[in-house]
Amino acid sequence: MVAYHRAAPYIGWEQFRLELDETIDGLFETAKGLVIRRLGLRYLNALRPDVHYIKSVSDLDLEIKVANESILGNVNLNFNIEMPGDTACTVRIATKEFVQGILPLNTSVYVDVDVFTKEGFETEERQAVQDWITAAHESEKKQFFGLLTDQTIERLKEE
Repeated sequence: MVAYHRAAPYIGWEQFRLELDETIDGLFETAKGLVIRRLGLRYLNALRPDVHYIKSVSDLDLEIKVANESILGNVNLNFNIEMPGDTACTVRIATKEFVQGILPLNTSVYVDVDVFTKEGFETEERQAVQDWITAAHESEKKQFFGLLTDQTIERLKEE
């Protein structure tokens, strides 16, 4: 088992990808006969009103209803998304009351996007792992940015 973590501040995908590739190369060079049975790429995002313009779940492109009543307060929502091929995704959205651990000050909503291989995945090829990471990153971005409104995305682009 190998885990690679990149804590805040996030260095951007280009640099992070280089570090992942270095780790993958080292793993395949030192572990002969390696069989990979699970891969995962997970982004944990602490959203804040002063940085991301997200004051509450109501600022997300998300509607949560029970018995046709909107849920706008404290929320802990988890759902799975089936993806093409051998990949799946779990998205977790929670207000800070449901999150354990240390969060940045002023965190309003926590978004956890976990992209992973399905049961039965297996490869012995370095390139297959690198290709999967590229596809997983695109899937993660799609899920994360799908939670933001067009207005929020535009405001973030301006900065």
